[in-house]
Amino acid sequence: MDNVDDVVSVGQKIQVEITKIDDRGKLSLSPVVAEEEASADTERAHATEPAEGADV
Repeated sequence: MDNVDDVVSVGQKIQVEITKIDDRGKLSLSPVVAEEEASADTERAHATEPAEGADV
């Protein structure tokens, strides 16, 4: 990722997990995706895919 603004907007609140703290105290963060949100994203992705055997 080149720019954080490509993923989140300024002021947007997201849940994160601290993945690493270096010797200078710099934090490495990883977004935490809620289980409900991940399920909804998966359902949306499958909803846009044509059903198997469907004429497209």
